[in-house]
Amino acid sequence: MSKEALEKSIKHWEKNLEKVINKELLNLSSKNCALCLEYLENNCEKCPIKHKTNMPFCYHTPYYDVLYFCQDILNNVDFDSNWDNLEKAVVEEIQFLKSLK
Repeated sequence: MSKEALEKSIKHWEKNLEKVINKELLNLSSKNCALCLEYLENNCEKCPIKHKTNMPFCYHTPYYDVLYFCQDILNNVDFDSNWDNLEKAVVEEIQFLKSLK
């Protein structure tokens, strides 16, 4: 596992948390994830996230909660509540990534 890629991913999500606190949109593209840049090409084969979840593409991680709440915010569904939920999901994603160290 590339510890450098994991550290970069954690920093990326910490920046995402700052954006959520300021109610700014997140950049969730795999092009901005150091782990994806390193492992996505081979279906995440040696990615520490896949190693932990036994699933590719960040399935079974808080990432999908983040996506869900972002979609609801963009669709103006329960707007204020979903910002709070998004913040919690981003914190959970950071904690999940830190657990991989």
